[in-house]
Amino acid sequence: MAKSIVVLITKPPYGGEDAFAGLRQAMAFMASGALKRVGVVFIGEGVYNLASGQKSASISMPSNFDTLEDLNELGAELYASQPDVERHLAGLERAQGWKPVSDNELAILLEGFDLTTTF
Repeated sequence: MAKSIVVLITKPPYGGEDAFAGLRQAMAFMASGALKRVGVVFIGEGVYNLASGQKSASISMPSNFDTLEDLNELGAELYASQPDVERHLAGLERAQGWKPVSDNELAILLEGFDLTTTF
């Protein structure tokens, strides 16, 4: 039986439901206690979910940023592709509680999880 899952967030926070669904799936796994280890990795445009100052209420959407903070408080492992952060978030304030990883580190990290799901 699987003991860990990593959720890959590849989409920006708004304009679609992928990032929303992925973050809430990770939250469900954390809240259920069904798995011993839950990770979330932000890659590609998914790193935009780490940008501070999101104003989701202005577009009548729930806040992905708030869910990110909740995941951090619950002890989920949060990672982001360092090259993608540098490319997409240069000069922007960012969430706290996540760890930047290189492409090589990311490959090793992903091998350590039993299950992977992508949004």
